[in-house]
Amino acid sequence: MVNPALFDSLLDGVLVLNEQNQVVYVNDALTNLLGIKARQILKKNISDIQSLQSVAQEVLNLLTGTGESTAYIERSVLIDGAEKSIQASAQKIDTEILFYLRDTSLEALLHHKYKTELSKKENLIAELDRRVFELEFLRSSAELQAGEGYSIENSSEKVLSLLKVQRVLLYKLTLSKPQNIEVFYDSAKAKIPDPEIVKTIVNISNQFQGDRHLEIVHGSKYSTVISWFMGSGSLYNVFIYQYTSENADEATKDQNLLHAHSRQSSLLLENDILFKQSITDEKTGLYNPRYLKFRLDQEINRSRRHNHPFSLIIFDIDHFKSVNDKYGHLSGDIVLIKVADILKNSFRATDMVARYGGEEFVVLCTDTPAENISLVAERTRERVEKAEFKLENGQTIHITISAGVAHFPADGKTTTELFETADQCLYEAKRTGRNKVVLSSSAKTAAG
Repeated sequence: MVNPALFDSLLDGVLVLNEQNQVVYVNDALTNLLGIKARQILKKNISDIQSLQSVAQEVLNLLTGTGESTAYIERSVLIDGAEKSIQASAQKIDTEILFYLRDTSLEALLHHKYKTELSKKENLIAELDRRVFELEFLRSSAELQAGEGYSIENSSEKVLSLLKVQRVLLYKLTLSKPQNIEVFYDSAKAKIPDPEIVKTIVNISNQFQGDRHLEIVHGSKYSTVISWFMGSGSLYNVFIYQYTSENADEATKDQNLLHAHSRQSSLLLENDILFKQSITDEKTGLYNPRYLKFRLDQEINRSRRHNHPFSLIIFDIDHFKSVNDKYGHLSGDIVLIKVADILKNSFRATDMVARYGGEEFVVLCTDTPAENISLVAERTRERVEKAEFKLENGQTIHITISAGVAHFPADGKTTTELFETADQCLYEAKRTGRNKVVLSSSAKTAAG
């Protein structure tokens, strides 16, 4: 027989059953757990003790069903009106069955509380890590955008490399005609707007009238973050960040970060537009006289320091007034724009082509020796001469240009002196028949 004295001081509840499943021993810990006196349990069949009936019967069935000498279960049991988490085990010793019952409710509560608090701390750490990442991303993006090498391309590459974004696009549109979308940039190099994205944008455009907007759209294939900002005039800059459906959670998490990134980029793009408007000629897109003078002063200083030669060419359209008088000013504008395009495509990216006024154009040829400049100027003159100019009325005409060339430092050590020399050469070209290039004396000597 089991010695009851072994269990009197235990904190876990213990009771002993005889062969008839009657309680022959119960310790104080179990009576305290059940909230009843020992005399109300002793000599009773285990099936008559309501609070223990289900859990005891389950353990007994498990014990007899498996043929093992011990059985163990964990269950929630209603005891004295309160739900308790109970660990129950039974052990067969000779003719008796020894029951252990342990109330783990407090442990379960503490464990749940611990897991909850741990989860909160882990979430807080993850949120702090996320915030640090976001700040670092925005800081590095701001540095990138503040640098001279910024472009929408390298900014997009940063987003693609640091986030799980699959594709970055920038569309430009007006709210009145959102279907007329211009693809300004697409990391996938597609030149035609994505029909699904256009459909989404058109739907969104009907829902708001503001200067900024953020939307996230979850589809079957993609999750798309769409960030809108008012641009110049009535145009909107619409930044689109596309995620695969597997990364939908990332899209949701990143949306505010991307909205901040697109705001930076939109401001930069608008500032770039304003800057270009301030330094370019509205009609031809070439640089204007003010910016030409600024660049020419810079080039003079650079050439003095590093002994780099450069040349200045002034081009003038021959008989341009007669084009305006005979065909009208719209046709004159067509001639101006096409001559500007020919000039722009005839010189290197490092050279500077500007509209100086009326029908006059100036080209600053950097790092160009005097012996080469005549070839460059003559080639440009021939291109204009051979070009066909289709006017507004459908008529095609031919025009010519004249040019005067000066070289630094031989023909002038200041902006004014260089212009005077080049202008004198241009006047000589006009006086002697037009459609020709006249070099300064130093350029002629260098050209041989």
